[in-house]
Amino acid sequence: MIPFGKPKIDSLRLLIPLDEVEYIDSKFKQEFTPISLETGEVDEEKIYKKLNIPKIESGISSRFGIEFRLNENKENVEYLVFVLTAKMLKEQYFTGIDKNTIQRCFNYLNETGIVKLSKEVFLKAKVVDVDICIDYQLQETTCKDVVLIAYDLTKETKETTAHKWTKKNNTGAEWGHRTYIGKSYHKKQFLKYYSKLIELKYNSTEFYNTFLKAEVEENTLFADGTTEEPYFKKEENIDKLLRVETAIKNKAHWETYGLKVNTLLELLNVDLSKQNIIFNRPIANYMTGHKLIQHRTDLTPTERMLLQYMHTKAQLLGIEVQDTISSIVYEAFSGKEKTQTIRNQKSQYKKKLLNLLLQNKAEIVELNKESNQLKLEELLKFSLIPNS
Repeated sequence: MIPFGKPKIDSLRLLIPLDEVEYIDSKFKQEFTPISLETGEVDEEKIYKKLNIPKIESGISSRFGIEFRLNENKENVEYLVFVLTAKMLKEQYFTGIDKNTIQRCFNYLNETGIVKLSKEVFLKAKVVDVDICIDYQLQETTCKDVVLIAYDLTKETKETTAHKWTKKNNTGAEWGHRTYIGKSYHKKQFLKYYSKLIELKYNSTEFYNTFLKAEVEENTLFADGTTEEPYFKKEENIDKLLRVETAIKNKAHWETYGLKVNTLLELLNVDLSKQNIIFNRPIANYMTGHKLIQHRTDLTPTERMLLQYMHTKAQLLGIEVQDTISSIVYEAFSGKEKTQTIRNQKSQYKKKLLNLLLQNKAEIVELNKESNQLKLEELLKFSLIPNS
């Protein structure tokens, strides 16, 4: 059963000092030298060690690696690094990684034949790059609708990076950065909305067919105990399983939420049901609240021309509309003397273009609001957009 509306752990990376690992595949210790394909000569001066071993089984992908990192004492230590994913739970995938399912992850790792760990070492492993998600069963709207509305509410700021895609086999939008956020935990935390069932069916087909299809499409598990056809088996509902996902980078990132999380055990002890702020903060950071939207119909001919120019330029260059602003400002002031007055005028013009673009997006959403009230109400019900 899918626990709708419940935050859960989808994946994370674990770091374990290599000397604490009971067993590791000998391939990691083997040394390799390159051989020229043209001459067959061996370059004995260059020696490599295998640093990654991938393993794929029934759509479950695992990768084990070795990295050198600084420990708490600033010492350079060799670590075993690997990813835990909810797919290791197989038919319990939608439950997510928690205290009740972590044993299955532990067993899966030890059964790969690549590593062997004690439970004590496993639980005290350092945890980074934690992906947390929430699944929603939509009724009045679709994942595509949610993606388009949320994306249209994106704030036009220098710090905001946003992308969307609406293909048959992949529908979603994302904001911020999954990897490169530095210490900008408040402004660049990764956030993603996407159609989970479409992603599973088209991009994780083997895993879906092996472990999930029977429950999702053949049982009455999603029909509230009735004999009605399962909700997600109906073709019109394939785009109604929305997943919202965010990522917490490290210990310092967790501390911005007032939480102490450095090890796997500490992570498992966090009650995520009381931590919706982990989602609400990036949502509020990236999107403008629907109540702040002002319906604007008084655009001047010049403003409409500028908007059209921005959209045309973006289409020609294959970039986001907001990314055209800098070049448009440059074009407008090209050849002019670089005085303080000109610099001020450039700054004001850039701000004007940003505001114009934002107001235009707001107008589109506001116009849709009257005809799509139920859709917006559902987005607000699940806190998928800011309330103010």
